[in-house]
Amino acid sequence: MSSYDSLKLEIEDATERFAGGDRNAVDQAKDAVFEVIGLLDTGKIRVCEQESDGSWHTHAWIKHAILHYFRLAKMQEYEVGPFIYHDKIPLKRNFKELNVRVVPPATARYGCFLQEGVVLMPSYVNIGAWVGA
Repeated sequence: MSSYDSLKLEIEDATERFAGGDRNAVDQAKDAVFEVIGLLDTGKIRVCEQESDGSWHTHAWIKHAILHYFRLAKMQEYEVGPFIYHDKIPLKRNFKELNVRVVPPATARYGCFLQEGVVLMPSYVNIGAWVGA
């Protein structure tokens, strides 16, 4: 068993119960959802991974956690310099710590992973993305 199997089971259970009509299922899995998004943000897990044969495998439970995050997050205003955003997901701000260069007007959301040495030219990096150097 991997160290993330319990998270996977909790997300899958919430997804199944929500699809079955239990509108509280996602709220009850809130801690697991937020933990998954934090793991995505630090690159500890990935939505898609390349297999040894070169094919790609999508982890549906991680995709579902992202969708649940949208259900749980509330709209907020985020101010970054002269720009104001109204969104459910905050923007990354720790580029210096990550050793990532960001050229305006590049934008990266919390929940995406930027590997050390990445240079973001004008672009948009969404939650769940994994950007390598």
